Amino acid sequence: MSKCLVQRAIAFFTLIILLTCSACGGGGLAKFRVLHAAPDEPQLNVLVNGNIVSSNLAYTDATGYINVNSGARTFELVPVNSDTPLINTTLNLAASTSSTVIVTGIYPINTIILVDGAQTPSSGTALIRLVNAAPSMGSADVYVVPQGSGLTGATPLAAGLGFQVTSTYETLNVATGSTGNYQVYFTEPGSTLVLATGPLSVSSGEALTIVSLNGVNGGFTFQSLIDLK
Repeated sequence: MSKCLVQRAIAFFTLIILLTCSACGGGGLAKFRVLHAAPDEPQLNVLVNGNIVSSNLAYTDATGYINVNSGARTFELVPVNSDTPLINTTLNLAASTSSTVIVTGIYPINTIILVDGAQTPSSGTALIRLVNAAPSMGSADVYVVPQGSGLTGATPLAAGLGFQVTSTYETLNVATGSTGNYQVYFTEPGSTLVLATGPLSVSSGEALTIVSLNGVNGGFTFQSLIDLK
């Protein structure tokens, strides 16, 4: 075979490979998970490109991370008792990334889309990201303090965190190789009037997302999620 024919053959097969990869939708895999934080909505089915990837997701629950092809993906949340999507949007998922989708609100229902693990904890620390997804809470100061220490003299990790607002990753000191026991407080801004509180165990090197929610039986609660890069 002549050199010219060889070059043409190489070019042809390279084109076929590129077209095939394009048709597959992808430059690799991405991960995402969904937290159901919309208190008036029933259990939800999670669909990607028309296929159910998680079913019967209950309020306050989160899926595990789900692997999908990276790129633009049609994302739907459909109540289990309906064929009409509550959310129908496009997720643009970069290869080798992890994302969290929080569905929140009463009316209208919105999604908060977060890229997880954008920072790496330095030695002897953990990272905490805070989200206010409780429709009835209003703005809140958020504290994460050592178990048993209380709020006296404490500084909030996030001050005046509004509804559907997300903080940056904040640093928490946790000795390398250890796990620290903490207490999370959501309070009225500028005061120590507690709106929600609960324990939190944090390991050095972890990144966590803490999300406030309306309580199932009134009041408020929160969900903590371990983030992947």
